[in-house]
Amino acid sequence: RLHGEFLKQPRLAAIIMDSLPQSDLPTWYANLLQQLVVPNWQFFAYFVTYCEFIVGLAFLIGFLVRPTALLGIFLMINYIY
Repeated sequence: RLHGEFLKQPRLAAIIMDSLPQSDLPTWYANLLQQLVVPNWQFFAYFVTYCEFIVGLAFLIGFLVRPTALLGIFLMINYIY
């Protein structure tokens, strides 16, 4: 994600907008994605990329594993939705 077009092109917004009509998301979550995440796609692209990096690095070195696990759980729940 760091070296690709994920941070420079609105790929995150495109992925969200393509998958919203086909998904059975709660309406509050779909509205949150449409009104908050899609317009601010660049911030959330950086947020997702660096959170994934931080979670992986923290697990590898064993530093703050439990708080980082909560961040990882939050990311995974959003990926599942």
